[in-house]
Amino acid sequence: MNKTGYRIGPGAASILLVIVVVSMSILGILALSESKSEVRLSEKNALFVEDKSRLEAEAVQTLALLDAILLKARENADTNEAYFEYIYNEIPGCVSVEDDCLSWTQGSIHNRTLYLKIKVLPIESSVRYEWLQHRLVSAADSSSDWAFDDFE
Repeated sequence: MNKTGYRIGPGAASILLVIVVVSMSILGILALSESKSEVRLSEKNALFVEDKSRLEAEAVQTLALLDAILLKARENADTNEAYFEYIYNEIPGCVSVEDDCLSWTQGSIHNRTLYLKIKVLPIESSVRYEWLQHRLVSAADSSSDWAFDDFE
């Protein structure tokens, strides 16, 4: 008795091997392409973070200047009126004044501007100012991309 079964010949095995090799090559090319895209995205993100950090450093320098003005105002004034008058006369031109609030923008990166706003507290307060806004604003849209107000 001769049993006949299903057999794969050498031609079918070769075709199967070619399909596997081509499939693995395509997957390798896709992985390489994805890794190049990830590298480009990482480089763009690193540039953005570097520029944003530079803006933050400049904003801290401006805030230090304003804080020094507030400190001198406390030393030279006896009343709230004199205190605020001294502050408004000494603040640099890049800072806007609205009632008891000071606001300014810091530079521009990737069509975004850092917007900062503090509220000057009265002379009898133990704290000189309070953060109101600190956000990165898109040039195309006035809404904040990120905002936080967890300063003290």
